[in-house]
Amino acid sequence: MTQRVCSVSIDIDTLACYAAIHGLAPTPTGPMSSDAPADAIYTHAMPRFLDLFAKYGIRATLFVIGRDIDQTRHADVLKRAVDEGHELANHSFNHSYRLTQMSEQDIASEVSQGAEAIERLLPEDQRVRGFRCPGYNTNPAVLRVLREQGYRYDSSVFPCPPYYLAKASIIGLLALRGRPSRSIVGSPQVLLSPNRPFIPGENPHREAKASQRLGGSETLWELPMSVLPGVRLPMIGTSLLMYPRWMLGSFVRGMARTHSFLNLELHGIDIMDPNDPGAKRLLPHQPDLRVSLEEKFDRFHTTFGLLSRTHSFLPLVEAVDWIERQS
Repeated sequence: MTQRVCSVSIDIDTLACYAAIHGLAPTPTGPMSSDAPADAIYTHAMPRFLDLFAKYGIRATLFVIGRDIDQTRHADVLKRAVDEGHELANHSFNHSYRLTQMSEQDIASEVSQGAEAIERLLPEDQRVRGFRCPGYNTNPAVLRVLREQGYRYDSSVFPCPPYYLAKASIIGLLALRGRPSRSIVGSPQVLLSPNRPFIPGENPHREAKASQRLGGSETLWELPMSVLPGVRLPMIGTSLLMYPRWMLGSFVRGMARTHSFLNLELHGIDIMDPNDPGAKRLLPHQPDLRVSLEEKFDRFHTTFGLLSRTHSFLPLVEAVDWIERQS
């Protein structure tokens, strides 16, 4: 196998999650309501991503919110993904942005219920092996729960100062406007987290000492979202859509050159059309949502095409095995 691997993951956050980020009140009816028959992230965006992945031979990791599986049309999309070789991973059951403020018992319930829901869609011999916290926020209690429940990896750490500062500024501005976000800033320790896969100790943002590490299948890895060394510019779906067009190719090539392992995180909303159901309400708050669908496809084709020249694509659970072989 090539000495370079890229894992593409998608957080399948429904439109209601974005309403919560922007402090928008839940709607009683319509495509963004909690009782809508299906969410456009599943019915419109995810099929586009699955078609795009098929073109480039990408087997991705899909981080699924457990409660969303109750919708038949959502489950059908996820069954297609499993049939096409994609990994389903756990994004908690309710996607509370305040997961890290819960008791450890409640965190354990969120993790276990999420896995139980997802595993209904998997073959009997498969189980969920990966987790990502909502909002990139994690803490020691989350790691303890993941170890107790036998997880192979966590992928919640995003060591990106520009993102952290922008998030803190937006949350603060919304509070001043009297429309508080339901998201939280999270620990500033993330700013000094390693920019590569590592085995965390009790602190999820620090690498464990050799004497603290467990071996073999009991090892829990942290797989941070990839950022550019030095300035730590982000490589996530939002940034790929918002960087100036002239910068995109050189940025992706630079990331490919500096990372033997790339963790490229996307969101379902990254490939939504501004005219998709539910998008109109978010347009004033999500600049990336205003990018045309044609431009989005063009940018993702550029990104995946460049990465396919240098990296093999593996879901995160398989990338962990590759990482251990390189260690």
